[in-house]
Amino acid sequence: MNMGKIASVENMYGHGQRTTLKMVYGENRGGEEVLDICEEHEIPLVPYFSLFTSMPKKDDRISAIAKKYHVSEAQVNIAWLLHRSPWILPIPGTSQLKHFEENLKAGEIELTEEDMQFLNPPTP
Repeated sequence: MNMGKIASVENMYGHGQRTTLKMVYGENRGGEEVLDICEEHEIPLVPYFSLFTSMPKKDDRISAIAKKYHVSEAQVNIAWLLHRSPWILPIPGTSQLKHFEENLKAGEIELTEEDMQFLNPPTP
């Protein structure tokens, strides 16, 4: 892997946060547009708050995949990141050792192309 002058980009990104987020204190361009530029320049994207922005949304698609593989929704969110792009380096936070161990097991989940298409429906 060749690195450019910028070693990595850290930005808010996850299954539940893939578009620009307008907040009280400004915009966070943490969506697909940042990932596209990272991939084009072969710069790893380190997504922060990937679970924080995804878990409260209770996405039915994430729930369905979690049930399919008998895993937690947090694990599916991490697996989605790992399958979304080889340039994504997840850094899920954890407050409990059992969650850390659960997060590690997310790397063993093999999402299929059909799963990824289901999780990423085309936007209208």
